[in-house]
Amino acid sequence: MSFEGAIRVLQEKALSCKGVKYAPDAVPEGMSSFPFVVSYPERGNLSAESGNLTRELHTVITEFHVAPRAMLLEAVEAAKPYIGEFFRKLTLDPKLDNQVDTILMSQAQPVVYEFGLLQWASTETIGFRMHITVKLRENADT
Repeated sequence: MSFEGAIRVLQEKALSCKGVKYAPDAVPEGMSSFPFVVSYPERGNLSAESGNLTRELHTVITEFHVAPRAMLLEAVEAAKPYIGEFFRKLTLDPKLDNQVDTILMSQAQPVVYEFGLLQWASTETIGFRMHITVKLRENADT
């Protein structure tokens, strides 16, 4: 299990969405084609529990940059289906290929998304940003 592994699996799931052309393993300086997906850490909550156990909550942002802002109507229509498709992939694998204990996605702690104008490097795009919180419990000795 690992936080880095969780980000890698999120990128793999994004790349498996129909039509996604680029979902790199590492955060790139720019984008080479559309749709483009990038995942990176947003925030976290780390705590020590009894013994050597740690409890980690990490929120990852996964951004789907579907098309340049200049193609507004086409970009909006193309971006909308990815929200449901990607979320279904998360619900089918809440342990992210055993990289985390679970994705938090209950009504009390949902996966949240924002739709609209995004930016990567100096390029304005249309797409959405998902905030995905994952839980890891690990032995601090490992």
